[in-house]
Amino acid sequence: MPEVMVALDLNRYWGQAPYELIGRLKRAGCTHYKVHKKLPTMDIETTARALRNAILPGKSATLMIDIKKYDIESQLIDAVEEHVTVGFNLVTVHASVGRTILSKVVKEFGDHVVAVTALTGIEDQDFLAVYGKTRAELEIVLGKIAFDSGITAGIVCSAPGIPALQQYVKGVPFMTPGIRLAGHASNDQVAVATPKEAVNFGSSLLITGRPIIESKHPEKVFADIQAQVAAA
Repeated sequence: MPEVMVALDLNRYWGQAPYELIGRLKRAGCTHYKVHKKLPTMDIETTARALRNAILPGKSATLMIDIKKYDIESQLIDAVEEHVTVGFNLVTVHASVGRTILSKVVKEFGDHVVAVTALTGIEDQDFLAVYGKTRAELEIVLGKIAFDSGITAGIVCSAPGIPALQQYVKGVPFMTPGIRLAGHASNDQVAVATPKEAVNFGSSLLITGRPIIESKHPEKVFADIQAQVAAA
């Protein structure tokens, strides 16, 4: 069954707040968490250790750092190594670095590397201006690059983009941001989907943040999303 990953906004919920939030979500059954690259402290190791201690016990727990790294080979390898070494299970890199660089990163770090395709917060008109392709077209191009580079941990794309990608990508989990409950504001996301829609499109891991972390009852919202996933 597809699973749910909660995107934690650590800059907003620092101090003891994220640990309280994680505790409430853990009791509701959440084992997958994502943090963004703007950690509230420069001590990445301490932050990673504290977060892992909060989400454990359970070696199946996932802690993903979403750096979406786009750089030359040496810088990219150093960045992934830094985050994997301190305890992040998964590190995101951008597939637009191309097959040559991405395949070398995957060779070094294997199933710790997640490839990002087209960001779900960017409009089609801007994709066309920069890449000369729509989101749907770009997701296919970058998804194929990720797959051909040996990515196995996951490919990040929009939920509606999955069916087209499934023609080229086999055996790799699709990870979809922009998950919103019906009637919830899309905020800075453009390509959004409800939990049911995402599952029906073929998502393996649904990534959602604001609907949960902005709620007074985050564990209830998480349970509601889980129930919708199970019923899809």
